Amino acid sequence: MYITIFDDIVSVLHKDYAGCLDKVGWDNPDFYRNEIKKRQEQGKITDQKFAELVQDYLLDFKDLHMHFKYAVNSRENNITDAGFVVRRYKDALYVVATGKENRLNPGDVILKLDGRTVSELAEFHQRQLRESEPERENWTAIVPLYKTMEIKDKEGNAFLLEIKKYEKEQHHGEYSLKEIEEGTLIINSTFAH
Repeated sequence: MYITIFDDIVSVLHKDYAGCLDKVGWDNPDFYRNEIKKRQEQGKITDQKFAELVQDYLLDFKDLHMHFKYAVNSRENNITDAGFVVRRYKDALYVVATGKENRLNPGDVILKLDGRTVSELAEFHQRQLRESEPERENWTAIVPLYKTMEIKDKEGNAFLLEIKKYEKEQHHGEYSLKEIEEGTLIINSTFAH
């Protein structure tokens, strides 16, 4: 079943995807097909693992608008995150917003995940981050892959926290239009938790 779905995805990307002519040869579907077959033979594939393999395959196309989610009504496939949002600056991740994670505050700094520096992690996850500017990197899917984080709060206190996974909150866009003076408007579109 997984191979059939994967082959359908490859077919769409090779024939119907808007960038198919520009990105010929960028991908390596045989590697992922073999990985899926191997895991099926070993009985080590789940819907979640399949989704992760497909998502990794899609990274070959370097298209920020392309994602794959394999959602089934099961607890295993609930979409989770770490309950907070970070932005990278130099060799640290700064907490910029918190959701369900109440042990952190905006302004707290994450120095390490599982003992690895942010620079080491950025190099290791280069494909997933898909950015040349550190401040634009999206760490949302990467942080939950780790078990612990070394934190320094705004008062300079350092401590170690276990990374928890929370059911992902729905994001709702907030849009506003405000006239600040005649002929000058502020248009705002943000995503709020």
